[in-house]
Amino acid sequence: METLRGVSRGRMDGSSDPAPTLAGLPGATDHRSTAERDSGRKQIEALAYQFWEERGRPIGSPEEDWFRAESEIGSERTGAA
Repeated sequence: METLRGVSRGRMDGSSDPAPTLAGLPGATDHRSTAERDSGRKQIEALAYQFWEERGRPIGSPEEDWFRAESEIGSERTGAA
């Protein structure tokens, strides 16, 4: 098992520890399944791409379209709930 300043980097059997998840974080509330999270991400990607195209496909600042898409989809979800 490799360690770095006392931090475990793997298990004795050679397998590595699983990646951390939101469920392991204090105050985390994302109880959606992986499929639901993936579906939401794909919706955001598609909408962000649409926004980018509408803006004339500029170079740089992709986060502008991503954050706008997240905001709009989030608003739709909370409005529908």
